[in-house]
Amino acid sequence: MTEHKHPFRLVTASELARHFAYSPRTIHAWAKTGVIPLVQMPNGRRRYRIPEVEAALLGTEQAGSRTGCLE
Repeated sequence: MTEHKHPFRLVTASELARHFAYSPRTIHAWAKTGVIPLVQMPNGRRRYRIPEVEAALLGTEQAGSRTGCLE
């Protein structure tokens, strides 16, 4: 896919949604159901690593479905 300058950088759901062209609502639903990995911050906020999410989504596509998609 794409090359990442900072592969371990944490991004918000909105940034992740823009990167993958999904809505933030879809990102939250996928995280809630375990489709994509997340990092829970000490303040309770959720952050994501693009390469980890990309790998999870590729695995889901290879399995034949993108479960949890609300769009």
